[in-house]
Amino acid sequence: MASHYNTPDHSGLQVVPQHHDGLQAVNVDGIEVDYRTAERPWDHPSDKNGKFLVQDHGENVTGTPAAPPTPQNIICGLRKRTFYIGIGILGLIVIAAAVGGGVGGSIAARNASQPQEQQTPPAPSPTNRPKTSPLLQESALAGLNWKDASNDTHFQVYFQSRDGAIMESAWNSTGNRWTVSRITDPGADIKPGTPLAASAGFPHVNTTWDVVKNVYFTGSVGIIERQSPFKEARGVWGNDNLSGQYTSSNRSLILAFWDQNFSNRSQNLVLLYQTLGANSLSVSRYFSDRTSDLPWTVQQLSLSILDGSPLALARSGNPSTRSDTRLYLADSNENLMQCQFDFQTGNLGRLSPTAFKLQAQAPLAVIPRDNTGFYNRDTLPECARSAPYTHLILFASLDRSSLSLVSWNCSGGFVDQTSKIRPLLIVPDRPKRTYLGLAAPQPDGLANNTPSSGRVYVLFDAGDGPEVEEWEAPLGGTDAAWEVIGPVPVR
Repeated sequence: MASHYNTPDHSGLQVVPQHHDGLQAVNVDGIEVDYRTAERPWDHPSDKNGKFLVQDHGENVTGTPAAPPTPQNIICGLRKRTFYIGIGILGLIVIAAAVGGGVGGSIAARNASQPQEQQTPPAPSPTNRPKTSPLLQESALAGLNWKDASNDTHFQVYFQSRDGAIMESAWNSTGNRWTVSRITDPGADIKPGTPLAASAGFPHVNTTWDVVKNVYFTGSVGIIERQSPFKEARGVWGNDNLSGQYTSSNRSLILAFWDQNFSNRSQNLVLLYQTLGANSLSVSRYFSDRTSDLPWTVQQLSLSILDGSPLALARSGNPSTRSDTRLYLADSNENLMQCQFDFQTGNLGRLSPTAFKLQAQAPLAVIPRDNTGFYNRDTLPECARSAPYTHLILFASLDRSSLSLVSWNCSGGFVDQTSKIRPLLIVPDRPKRTYLGLAAPQPDGLANNTPSSGRVYVLFDAGDGPEVEEWEAPLGGTDAAWEVIGPVPVR
């Protein structure tokens, strides 16, 4: 309240408004905002006839000079207190920004020095998105093919699942569909990423019995032979005699070949692999005929090969002629090599080098095709009379992003034929593939009545994990197109 009044008469007291710059009282109608400049302060009003009157600028109602305005503490147009509060707030903002920037820079520097896997993972892409396939990423591949007494065609594909089990995807022409099943027992001793091999034949070369399937893989006890029918029980799998007898090296692959001679009822079951501590090749062999049933024997071949060398074996002619086979592998310089191989004695013959490279554990498959039908008696090369087959050699590139195809026959040698499979490799709008495995099922012991099917199974990863696709090579290694038959179910 104001402390002075204009009249000594105290009978009628009046309320004098407090001094606020920019406010004025107009009669008794209320308070309004003065929109004039702040440099024109208002003096206190006087009462006259019981009313509040507005003073003229610079004088009071009596006409006497007005008191000078109260000095204001103003800095940069702001009251002193407001100015210093603003300065304080601005200082806090600057300090907070400096601290935040320092912390952020420290975190960024620390993250930059950490390994990539410790930082926040990037968003999934076709190459690093979560895998949905039930196959183990390091799974190998093996296959079988034969035609039974009822003229029913069979195809089997073997692979390893994520839980370590060995699986079979089987197809026959009667059912005309694939079925997937486990061939190993839960908790079985199986090496993750084990090599795989398979062979098929009639027990004791007796065609009245069911065809026996043998699948080979490795465990802590060595190479294991899984067989079905087991002890003549159809649909049952069990470990057979070879299991645990031989141990392969850590990077070794396995190759199985079962030859049966239906004329004298003899058979040779051959297993090739690398042994621990040696980069040479070992051959384990089982032989039986009408009068003898010999135990497994092993011999080491005098051939230095690449540690983890790929292995493939294919006949060069009709098995009824007992013609030799060709063994494909990589030497210590990663060169693809071809060797003559006598499966009856386990001995190696002529060695033929090539200009093609083959890395350790690289996918490799050889598809034999009989091309004698494309010649007549006068044009058939002399060598082709005993070795008429053309070998289609399929293998992965060094970075496994593609496949290469090389053909071989006795008269033409080795020829690069990769252009023949290019339409299967380069498909518009298809995700890029990494090729993990190849398997060309051989009729082996059933070759007397089952010609090579020309099928090859391709294991690849296009981003979702391993998948299997079935391809078919043209007859006789001709210029006809390769075909994709379709996917092979794996679940």
